[in-house]
Amino acid sequence: MGGGGPAGEVDVGKDQVAANNFTLRDVATEVINMMTPAGEKKQIPLTMEVGEDADMVSDRAKIRQILLNLLGNAVKFTDQGSVSLTATAQPGGWCSLMVEDTGPGVPPADFDRIFEPFQQLEPS
Repeated sequence: MGGGGPAGEVDVGKDQVAANNFTLRDVATEVINMMTPAGEKKQIPLTMEVGEDADMVSDRAKIRQILLNLLGNAVKFTDQGSVSLTATAQPGGWCSLMVEDTGPGVPPADFDRIFEPFQQLEPS
């Protein structure tokens, strides 16, 4: 990580990472509320479990976008069952985000490419 950006930001590759104080619970609740209508449309309940002490200093917008992507894909590819989010703050400013769903999952043949930029996998 370099330090070429404005105060409170760090250059990471081509992206800027802005350090913000926020509560992981607030961001998770916001995203769950945004995704609930899509889940209700498919009759898929969305649940979350977030620790009370999940205060963070990180890039709130990026954490929010990660949660939107994870939950959006979970709802998109789940036709029945449920979607759940578990989020916990970790020491050193890290967080653990786990999304579980009852969708078909990613085929093993696609494991190597799911984290490549701009990849869109087909439902199995």
